[in-house]
Amino acid sequence: MKCTLFFCFLFSTASFAINSQSYFKDSMATYKTDFETRTKLIQSKNNNVKIDISTIEYYNIAAKDFQPKIDFALVPSEIKKNLVIIQSGTHGIEGLTGAGIQNFLLEYLHDKRYANTSFLYIHLINPWGTFHNRRTNPNNVDLNRNFVVKESDFEKKNEDYAKINSFLNPEQPYEHGILKKLSFYFDSAQLILTHSMDTLRRSILKGQYTHPKGVYYGGSQLQPEFIALKKIWDREIQGYQKIVYIDLHTGYGEKGKLHLLSGHSDSASAKKISDMYAPTTIDFGNSKNFYETTGDILTYFHETYKKSADIYPVTFEFGTLDSQTILGSLDSLYRMVVENQTYQHKAADTNSETFSKRMFKEMFYPSDFDWRDKTLAQTKHEIDKVVKKLEDL
Repeated sequence: MKCTLFFCFLFSTASFAINSQSYFKDSMATYKTDFETRTKLIQSKNNNVKIDISTIEYYNIAAKDFQPKIDFALVPSEIKKNLVIIQSGTHGIEGLTGAGIQNFLLEYLHDKRYANTSFLYIHLINPWGTFHNRRTNPNNVDLNRNFVVKESDFEKKNEDYAKINSFLNPEQPYEHGILKKLSFYFDSAQLILTHSMDTLRRSILKGQYTHPKGVYYGGSQLQPEFIALKKIWDREIQGYQKIVYIDLHTGYGEKGKLHLLSGHSDSASAKKISDMYAPTTIDFGNSKNFYETTGDILTYFHETYKKSADIYPVTFEFGTLDSQTILGSLDSLYRMVVENQTYQHKAADTNSETFSKRMFKEMFYPSDFDWRDKTLAQTKHEIDKVVKKLEDL
């Protein structure tokens, strides 16, 4: 009898396990097909589901290998009260994880209708970056530095960044080799001794608007993806009392852990955001080991629509390289620098190019199935909590 009970427990537990292989894919085309298939299945059971696109008007490239558009789907509740926005692909390559999470949530959440909570899925907002396995759009713009509240922010000078521009953005072809990497770490150590790790991290990650071919470039004007995304907001978010905005990201933080990031810990909305996700801790941008940015999407959304609804903006950041540690942070920076160097100035040889692309993709879309399983399990835990609180309001 004990043996029987043991096996019953074993198999019942396994039945609740999340198999990430069902949701994570290796190409943008497959993700687009999956999103269409899953949203249409939900629509077949609920005629009020809206599936649509917002066209991205690229003005300097021919997007012949993919469709320049943002797909989205609105799954409405019985009463128009609360809205959860779940967005992927702000940093193109990170959309490979984000779209996988959306696949899971589309299947997991919508076997029933909710009384008070609608869901808006915004799919791969930077399709060029996703297709090309880059974080940026075709203008080398980091979209999460481009959503400035005031356009005068494009004139901001990041003096600390300018001082180390030659270190961050080498102009010769990338050449893979242990001595090259050790040289990067040696130069990094000197910068840390001069400025401190915390100062160095913040000066780089907050973004810059003066070096168009450099890492973390925020652009000189609003990008086509900005315009396409804002059209979705203006059409779809009106009339809701509370809006929870979740932007899915990967890369920074403790490996295998979901970090919830938001603006400033002393902002007016900090306590209500913390209460929404309690007991999970929110890592605010001014807390140690995390970072504040200029031009991020969630700050723009909050500032633009805060008079229309009560807004809870949070980034879901899934750590991959233990970037709170010095070695993890330097490894992250090395991969960023090398990828951009390879893109802007080519590689010395095929092996160097392959290595650069492989380590960059692994930073934002780890091939480790255990990491992917944990990503979905932690997402489920936080989403369950948020939906319950919204439904109980």
